[in-house]
Amino acid sequence: MITGSTSGPADQTNAAIDRINAQISQIGYRSVELAGYLGKTPQQLRASFDAAGVACTSAHVGLAKGSANEPKLLDDLSKVAADMHVIGAGHVICPAMSTPSDINITPNPGEGFRVISRVVQAMTIDHWKRMAGQFNEIGRKLKAEGLVF
Repeated sequence: MITGSTSGPADQTNAAIDRINAQISQIGYRSVELAGYLGKTPQQLRASFDAAGVACTSAHVGLAKGSANEPKLLDDLSKVAADMHVIGAGHVICPAMSTPSDINITPNPGEGFRVISRVVQAMTIDHWKRMAGQFNEIGRKLKAEGLVF
């Protein structure tokens, strides 16, 4: 999976992504999975993958609202799909569930992402049914756009 910080100057970040893709290719990998756009456009990401000879076959897209530059699963799914087609990713992965709005649990100091276990314990059957319905709807819309969710 390709993920990373985009906190440096744009030319350094572009060079880093290109270098990482080249290294991935050099050790024999032919496909990657993307986690975020890394501050790049779908076109820039695709150009980097193509130049290195790797394909991005899947991408993590969060169950949240994103931005115009990086839409997420609670945004316009046709924009998500268009971006995935440019990147070349045929599979969209939701890397984590979101906390239901009526469950008020926040991470304890140092707990980080492990808070999800407490959220899961607090969820009712109705929460799970709503989430399943939400995932089914997202999956239906992405399938209509030629993607697997």
